[in-house]
Amino acid sequence: MTGKASIEIDGNVFSDTGGNPKVDVIEKMLRRIGITDAIEALSQRDFGVTTHSQRSQVDISFKVRMKDILSARSLDDSHVTQIEAEIVQLIENKWKPKSIRRDVGYVATIQELLKKRNLIAHGEGYLKITAVELEDFINKIKTLALGLEQMTHKQLTALCGTINSES
Repeated sequence: MTGKASIEIDGNVFSDTGGNPKVDVIEKMLRRIGITDAIEALSQRDFGVTTHSQRSQVDISFKVRMKDILSARSLDDSHVTQIEAEIVQLIENKWKPKSIRRDVGYVATIQELLKKRNLIAHGEGYLKITAVELEDFINKIKTLALGLEQMTHKQLTALCGTINSES
């Protein structure tokens, strides 16, 4: 190696997958070497989708209940709507929306792989896959693996420097 101090990575901690390589487990492993949101970045790059959506802390039932309380105060509809909007804004400023993982892009690919793996491993049913489905699935996994390899290589090079292949 050149130019960087060596670092030590505990292989036992890094390889702890908790049984199945779920999206959260894969991202947890990569975060240990400083790579964040890998599945998100690759899903955006390869599928043009984001794997996260934001869910407001103020859901429909909360809004209905708030509107009922405000309406009971003999306010006209325009005042109820204005006050409701101001209260929602206060809540949203205090408690940011929750990020929810969507089942799209490589999240969907990994989930599908785990589903098929579990069907086979646990003998839970007959699994029929056409040649076209298999080819598509293999291509997605190869592209994901290549993207993860590129991200990992770049991060390890940044952490450890380049490896001298002549030694």
